[in-house]
Amino acid sequence: MLCNRPYVASPLYVSQLTNPDLHEGTPLGHFEDLHGLRTYIINPPLNNEKVDTIILLTDIYGPDYVNTQLVADEWSKQGWKVVIPDLFVGDPVPIEDIRVSLSAPP
Repeated sequence: MLCNRPYVASPLYVSQLTNPDLHEGTPLGHFEDLHGLRTYIINPPLNNEKVDTIILLTDIYGPDYVNTQLVADEWSKQGWKVVIPDLFVGDPVPIEDIRVSLSAPP
């Protein structure tokens, strides 16, 4: 059954995910083992009813990249449960590599 919520692929949400700005803050979610896969999870503030879930697949930096966790936290504030599975099983591109590429683009 489809609900009246906007689809993840709507232009509004796509622009939020592809925003090149780095987010600031402290992530509010947590990591737990979900079916054998380390996963970042953030629930919406009012978790007393069934909520829709977004599975956020990361880029090469994986779920430990704080910017990705903060994006998930923002979606959670809008009422979504967000899960970010560690598809790299602890072996993403080192986060330090993005800092180098942002400060000195090719």
